[in-house]
Amino acid sequence: MPAYVVAFIQPTDPAFGAYPPLVPPTLEPYDGKIILKCLVNEEIAKGGPEFKERSTADDFRIAVAIEFPTVDKAMEWKNSPEYQAIIGTRLENSTGPLIVCDGTGKVIEGGAAAYCLAFVKATGPEFAKYPPQVQATLDPFGGHFLVRSMLAKPAGEGGRKSWKGNGSPLNSTVKI
Repeated sequence: MPAYVVAFIQPTDPAFGAYPPLVPPTLEPYDGKIILKCLVNEEIAKGGPEFKERSTADDFRIAVAIEFPTVDKAMEWKNSPEYQAIIGTRLENSTGPLIVCDGTGKVIEGGAAAYCLAFVKATGPEFAKYPPQVQATLDPFGGHFLVRSMLAKPAGEGGRKSWKGNGSPLNSTVKI
């Protein structure tokens, strides 16, 4: 089943500009491919749609999704000498979350027309009612979840737990 690396990035120093061109060659040995990269402010400036919820949407300028054939391949890439050689440039010159998560296994033939990325922090038990209702809002438009993942504990503490449909997805990518 495919896996995804999903990130929201806010550059904090012009030196970050050296990082993006270094990533694609590190992906090739692990069968990774960038399926989404969006410079949020530039897309809006070009007349693209602006769909942001909450003030945190202004906290990140870049959204990226990278697809791998499996979680193992994604983790091999993340821990590879190739990626470790460049990760310092990202960490020293930007902020923002990056997660590795299982895909749902659903595929749209010919690819997706658009992606909606969301990192959601559940702040109370009522949030558990929300995720099951989302698919019904996507169905009329042919959309579905590409990723549904729940972090059991912060990634910095080694936490990662896949969402199996009986919990709340804290990190979701919707493919429409």
